[in-house]
Amino acid sequence: MFVVYDLACNGLREPAGVTGAPTFSWRLGSDRAGTRQAAWRIVVTSMRTGSVAWDSGRVVGQRPRAVYAGERLEPDEQCVWFVTAWDDEDEQAHGTPSAFACGSTGDRLRSSWGRQRVGMVWTSDERLNDAMEASSAHERIAGTAAERLVWAVAGTEALADERCVANEYDELVRRVWEDVVGLRGICQDGGRVRICVPTSCDLAFAQGTLMMPCGMMFIRWDRVGDGLELRVSLPPGVCGTLGIGSTTRDVGSGRHVLRAAKGGKV
Repeated sequence: MFVVYDLACNGLREPAGVTGAPTFSWRLGSDRAGTRQAAWRIVVTSMRTGSVAWDSGRVVGQRPRAVYAGERLEPDEQCVWFVTAWDDEDEQAHGTPSAFACGSTGDRLRSSWGRQRVGMVWTSDERLNDAMEASSAHERIAGTAAERLVWAVAGTEALADERCVANEYDELVRRVWEDVVGLRGICQDGGRVRICVPTSCDLAFAQGTLMMPCGMMFIRWDRVGDGLELRVSLPPGVCGTLGIGSTTRDVGSGRHVLRAAKGGKV
């Protein structure tokens, strides 16, 4: 089996304060002796807009290293990136997505990585962002104040108490994706999704960036005046149903915008 792991940007895992063109690197592993990388592809996606800032395409090369050569990145840009590599027998492997934040301020990168769903969540509520960060892979101890805060902000106050147990971290991530971002379901084969804005969630906006087998999915909803706006970018081969209240629409891959006033009227 051919694997890609230990993704790094400028030699660091998920760095902040990146300036200039970042350098990406990764490591390779295989159960076959002498296996070498034959080609690679890097895709960098903006967390703010969901648009692809750089898609290198398939590049022939054995060196597990590349320098960013895409669109200009804004000083406050936060991006998620992943690499696909092919070995000398054309076996393909995907690295677990990683991230970086641009700028010279050194602000920390806010990210939340689930063990079952690899992705990032960012909202208008700094408490929720802090809690998700505290509850990430570096602090998976359920029952903390941070995790209880996430339950409460997500509208699940009944669970925001000491009943949290260690094996509920994945459930915590799932509920945030559903009750805050609005990702209600993914078919087992990953070919269809259901996204419904959580109209009862008292936030100004929420967004999520999620790695799928065929590319990156971007979800963002905003409160605009008296209504809601949902923006979604689905990778190739993925279709889905978008919803805001009683307003729904079936869509295919690509970028889509759905708007609805209070009461679900378009």
